[in-house]
Amino acid sequence: KKDNSVDNYLTLIEESKKKVNIPVIASVNCTTSSEWVAFSKKFEQSGADALEVNVYVLPTDKNLSSQDYEQVYLDLVEKLKSAISIPISFKLGRQFSNLPGLVSKLYHRKLDGVVLFNRFYEPDIDINKMKMTSAEVFSTPAEIRQTLRWIGILSDQVNRIDIAASTGVHTGTSAIKLLLAGATSVQVCSVLYKKGVPFIGSMIDELSVWMDNNNFNSVDEFRGKLSYSKIKDPSLYERSQFMRYFSNIH
Repeated sequence: KKDNSVDNYLTLIEESKKKVNIPVIASVNCTTSSEWVAFSKKFEQSGADALEVNVYVLPTDKNLSSQDYEQVYLDLVEKLKSAISIPISFKLGRQFSNLPGLVSKLYHRKLDGVVLFNRFYEPDIDINKMKMTSAEVFSTPAEIRQTLRWIGILSDQVNRIDIAASTGVHTGTSAIKLLLAGATSVQVCSVLYKKGVPFIGSMIDELSVWMDNNNFNSVDEFRGKLSYSKIKDPSLYERSQFMRYFSNIH
């Protein structure tokens, strides 16, 4: 079954390259470095213009340090960069003790980009059937907050790596916010499942109207204008307390 799935995916890449005039980025999710390397070679041979690697190691072993877990990512990018020549991005989760430090290390190992953040399938419990099940798979607009914070910070601290924003992008307005924070690009997924692929046209129209109203001729003219170092009070990106919000509630 795995071989059939891979063959179907390779065919999809080949057919997509024939039918569209935009870059085709392959996405891979494996469990071992040997699989990642093997599949990545096949995707490159099938014509993929770039590769997005969905890599995630759940830190569950109390005997391992955060550095041990980060080393898995660092080793993988080195293996992939030595195996294929197309650009590579890592789609990362949120659970790192020092995300800017990790992304900086990935950049120095020649990683081309990161995607923030991956939204993984999460567990839930059905209390009536008394069994494990999966939580909601689609994102909500509120989930943009964590993405926005780290895009704003990372786009300044590791400004030589491409950073794509993902998770919680449901409107043209949310895309604008992420670009203002410094995102190189923006990914859209859940809202297209809910509203259909043509909805992306509405998002682009919303972006275009906003740009016209603010006299911007290109995205480059406003990208990063509200990133961490470009606002008067960068601590706004750092605040995590809620006491002020609830101070008047008795």
